[in-house]
Amino acid sequence: MSHETQLVSLQTALLARARALADETTTRGKREAERIIQDTHARLRAREESEHVSAKLRAERVYRQKVQAAEIKMRAELDQLRWVHVQQVMDALQARLTALVEDQQRYLPLLKALIAGAAQAIEDQDLVAEVNARDYTHLQSQWSAIAAEVAPGKRIALSPAGKESSGGVLVRNADNTIRVDNFFEGRLERLADAMQRVIVERLFAMATPMGSMLSG
Repeated sequence: MSHETQLVSLQTALLARARALADETTTRGKREAERIIQDTHARLRAREESEHVSAKLRAERVYRQKVQAAEIKMRAELDQLRWVHVQQVMDALQARLTALVEDQQRYLPLLKALIAGAAQAIEDQDLVAEVNARDYTHLQSQWSAIAAEVAPGKRIALSPAGKESSGGVLVRNADNTIRVDNFFEGRLERLADAMQRVIVERLFAMATPMGSMLSG
């Protein structure tokens, strides 16, 4: 083989090797580029997911704050509504009791029933019935007959009450250690507590949970 032929063969071999190296480098470069692109996409997706999670957490936090604020407002409104309802009922009852006191045909039997019930509840034989000044004046002249009627076998003294009252009666033993307070004010106060419990139960039972209200 001549030197020229050898040179051509060497050049051909070198070119072939160069093309092979170029192809290998190109392939490796493409793979590296694809890897870089995939990594970049993965990082972008991770960042988007992280931002989405952060945004979701922020939204949930804002939502919970809105729910809490709405619940606080609702409870304040329900408290106000409860007070208004109780006050309305109390005012209506007070008006009815005032009218009752003016009607002696209805009021006197009620007083007798209250005294009889209290006298039965207290075991002592000597009792005191306290009434307001108005009732004391009305009852004084007929008290002996009333006491004998409502509590046979017991001795009940009539006494002006030590405090102002719109009506009713307080019965106690002589030592003032046992008392049955049936003054209207005391009964209304006890009734108010019971009414508040009933009204609260009904109001809160009717109240829609805030979460379902805000979520539509």
